[in-house]
Amino acid sequence: MRTPLLPPLLLLAGACGSSRGAPVSSADAASDAGPTLAPTELAFDFLPINSIRGEVVGHDAAADVCVRVIWDFSNHNKLPVRKHCDDFFEGFPYVSISPGACTPGVAYWGNVQLVSGAGCIDFGNFDDAPPLVDVTLQVSGPAFTGTIRMKS
Repeated sequence: MRTPLLPPLLLLAGACGSSRGAPVSSADAASDAGPTLAPTELAFDFLPINSIRGEVVGHDAAADVCVRVIWDFSNHNKLPVRKHCDDFFEGFPYVSISPGACTPGVAYWGNVQLVSGAGCIDFGNFDDAPPLVDVTLQVSGPAFTGTIRMKS
């Protein structure tokens, strides 16, 4: 069943500043409640802005949406850019979902709220170690409510 998507509403999903957000549950991340997005052809990058934000972007062809998941390392007590497993809290990561194919651009904040998360992200070093992602996120918001599964 295809879930209708509303135009993205720009909502600040995470706390700004240098404090760590509230933890989110990891217990609900594997549940199968609601629709699931499974973006493919994942691309890893760091946003070209004055902060350290690693991004994983992919298109879910069945739903025809672009999913951007951004780990903001610099605005959360300057978290180290290393492998993070089951380390999810408000704003880490933030998620932006938009209709259609993925296009170049920068998502400064999310348009859905992270409810829970499980899995790992590792941006590697792009030279010797390839970046890897294997996460399941539960999100809720006007653009999409359900599960996002990203796996490289």
